[in-house]
Amino acid sequence: MTKRGKRLDHWYRNPPTDAPKDQVIAMLDYYFPGQYKWEGGSHIVITDERLLGIREYGPAGDFTIPVKSGKKVKGIYLQRLANVIDLLFDKEGEEE
Repeated sequence: MTKRGKRLDHWYRNPPTDAPKDQVIAMLDYYFPGQYKWEGGSHIVITDERLLGIREYGPAGDFTIPVKSGKKVKGIYLQRLANVIDLLFDKEGEEE
């Protein structure tokens, strides 16, 4: 399993209290290149058309990850990100 895969597994099964924003951005660069927006503010917004029509996500197929003090992301949002990656990439048969 890759380092990225191990981190995702950890976020999914036993998320830490929080993680550095840079770790989250690295995951987004890999799994959602060009599909997220973060301008140094308090939220990262990910948009993916594959999420359209799924109840837990916005009407545009989007979801938001709050960034605490511009530096950290809470564990619950790490787990949510791991869930959506699992949903999208297992569904398509892609490997991590």
